[in-house]
Amino acid sequence: MSETILVTGASAGFGQAICRRLVADGHRVIGAARRLDKLTALQEELGTAFFPLQMDVTDLSQVDHALASLPKAWERIDVLVNNAGLALGLAPAHEAEIVDWLTMIQTNIIGLTYLIRKSSPRWWKEMTVMLSIWGQLLEQCLIQELMFMVPPRPSSNSSH
Repeated sequence: MSETILVTGASAGFGQAICRRLVADGHRVIGAARRLDKLTALQEELGTAFFPLQMDVTDLSQVDHALASLPKAWERIDVLVNNAGLALGLAPAHEAEIVDWLTMIQTNIIGLTYLIRKSSPRWWKEMTVMLSIWGQLLEQCLIQELMFMVPPRPSSNSSH
């Protein structure tokens, strides 16, 4: 039996590629994103194994409404691929715009964890697998960003 998989950030990039692969592998996929036009185009490409779900993970009430609006045949979500996310700004931390940080936190952390929370009661009883690629990616990005932001220390062996 194929699993029903919810993929966030499904309208472009990795999310769109993940949806294509999962449908090709025989799964039913709920593709969630803000841009319904892109999701509808993806549904035309992938057919009935793909269900477009307009949802902005930064708007918690919209997440609630979107999940509650799923048709009966699509209500049981077996796997979550929490792919929605973004990165803003290239400045070092001490020069970065705080509004960029707040947007990234709302999307990459709060949106991600809220979606897990809203889905988890069913999963603890029924789910066989849970994916969260963002957790691993976020950790890697933070490590790389911190390495980039920390200025090199002068060697204690250097002579002056």
